Amino acid sequence: MNVEKVSNRLEAPAGSTRLGPWSSLVVLLLVSLGVRLALAPVVMNWDDRRHFIGASHKTLRYGLASVYETVPEYEGKRKVRLPYPPIPVYVYAAVGRTYSFFEPGFKEIAEFTELPFDSPALGYLIKLPVFLFELLLTVVIFLFVRKREGDRRSLICAALYALNPAVIYDSALWAQPDSIHSCFLALAAIFLIDKRPALCLSVLTLALLSKPQALMAAPLILIYLVTNSTFRESVSALLASGAAAAIVFFPFLLQNPHTITEMLQTMANRDTYVSGNAHNFWWLVSSIAGFDPKMDDSSTALAGLSYSAVSIVMVVTLYALTVTFLLKKRAAPLTSEPLAYVCMLIFIFAVRMHENHAIQIIPLLSLTGLILPHQRAIFLGLTLTVFANMLLHSREIVGVDGGTLLLAARAVNSALNVAIFAYWSWKLFRRSEQAVVFLRAFDTGH
Repeated sequence: MNVEKVSNRLEAPAGSTRLGPWSSLVVLLLVSLGVRLALAPVVMNWDDRRHFIGASHKTLRYGLASVYETVPEYEGKRKVRLPYPPIPVYVYAAVGRTYSFFEPGFKEIAEFTELPFDSPALGYLIKLPVFLFELLLTVVIFLFVRKREGDRRSLICAALYALNPAVIYDSALWAQPDSIHSCFLALAAIFLIDKRPALCLSVLTLALLSKPQALMAAPLILIYLVTNSTFRESVSALLASGAAAAIVFFPFLLQNPHTITEMLQTMANRDTYVSGNAHNFWWLVSSIAGFDPKMDDSSTALAGLSYSAVSIVMVVTLYALTVTFLLKKRAAPLTSEPLAYVCMLIFIFAVRMHENHAIQIIPLLSLTGLILPHQRAIFLGLTLTVFANMLLHSREIVGVDGGTLLLAARAVNSALNVAIFAYWSWKLFRRSEQAVVFLRAFDTGH
């Protein structure tokens, strides 16, 4: 019997002032918001912050679709095209319009370089929507885990996300909008587990239209939906997904019919590195070989193949093996762990990964309730490595030119991420007694 479940059922002693679960959740939300607001004035990740503020102003001045266009008289030599799908654009557009109420002259600024990048109010507005999505995701984790594992574990899992140092660093210091797609992806996982395909595919669409990294879990989610839904349910889910996408894109297409192709070109041509500072397999290999991990991914890697081609072969092969195994074990209760695992798989072996692209794994793991020992170990390990990944690439802390110790620390962190993936693979897949069978049974933690 689970001791924690038993303790949750015990009544508090007479006269106890112990908070109930809902009061505890409110306190957690207030504390986590207070921490974020206290850190919000800190300005880091300067280049991305300029892009976010630029998108806020550009959409205000030229409309939503302009974020994927080059406006020469405004930008000059600097391209200010945000490599994100539409939903963050709506967020930054709302930021620009809100700021213009307090600073009416904001819209009239003619050049990108003249924008008030140092404005504290604009800095807060850029980060506040991200904070709100983090609070929403905290509530989502609490509600989902509480229904399955009780009050105590749900509060622990919610707190481990809300007060996670990697998550706080990503949003409060770097102003990254990862909580938006992470929230939608977590909801997609929940609706998948609850067998609600239309809602699952709808919020998965919103996740994909928030940031491309949600694509990591999308194939596995789609396969689960197709293999576990009736034809009618699948059609309804596709229609719901199409409706969600149409609603999101409509204002953009109304302004520019070529928005979707321009958006895809903008994202495809951005940061075509072997590793964009991600401490993954490619960063480790290139560092050991004495190469620059930020070389173009079209460079030759092996047998005349480019890094991107080799990466695609590795990712597709490992993903296919994983899916094949999971489909053979469909009798096991579905959790969010397989989705978190495939996100880690792609983070480790895909090119063009960045420091914070593994951040979406943290809430997905939280949804498991962290019941099994290996889930807790992986959660802790990822928290530390993702936090270190961002820390070791923060110019404000480590400077611009990395010394020998810094380069070594980055390589060690890469090795730790690869080790975490190897450990996770071993725990997720048991070796067969027969050499010809690679995957045997799902690890239940025994």
